[in-house]
Amino acid sequence: MPLGSNVLDDGEPRRFVVGITGASGAIYAQRLLMAFASTPHHVDVVATTIGAEIFRSETGRTLERTLEELSVKGGSFRTWDHKDFYAPFASGTQVYDGMAVVPCSSGAMGRMAAGTSSDLLVRAADVFLKENRRLVLLLRESPLSEIHLNNMLLLRRAGAVIMPASPGFYSHPKDLVELADSMVQRVLDHLQVEARVFRRWREGSERARTPHDE
Repeated sequence: MPLGSNVLDDGEPRRFVVGITGASGAIYAQRLLMAFASTPHHVDVVATTIGAEIFRSETGRTLERTLEELSVKGGSFRTWDHKDFYAPFASGTQVYDGMAVVPCSSGAMGRMAAGTSSDLLVRAADVFLKENRRLVLLLRESPLSEIHLNNMLLLRRAGAVIMPASPGFYSHPKDLVELADSMVQRVLDHLQVEARVFRRWREGSERARTPHDE
């Protein structure tokens, strides 16, 4: 069935930030952006240089082209250079509803844990933590060293949701897209965005899809 037939009415438009770092797993970012395009919300997108390169390498298209196509289909997006500290979400005075870093590299996670604000993406995460706003980190790293685990604990104690990219298999996913969507659904849930892109535990076997799958 077309993706989006199970997307719920989410009410008034809200504002979110999606960060993309230089970890493998661009499909998670791609599917999350597609899900947001089916909602009324505005999304500011910031990718590191390597994050944008990996997105192009793994998806076969640039991030800019992807967002242009999703905008034509109704999505509301704006991209920001990762060195542009004039972006509104670099300041706590601008109100946003949530941020997800998808995928999140262990290096970016370490910089967030240290509070370095070394680029716009890390600065935005720092802002969301200090303002007690939702921050979801979809970590793509394995195995984990003691340094990684300590950084995860620091960020969790500061209020971040640490979500390792470890999709489940109980729903019998048919392909990589379904595996990715099962994690994207969890990210959306923690951002409190009522977009349905994948069935939940003990739901029927029929999969929810976004309009952009057709």
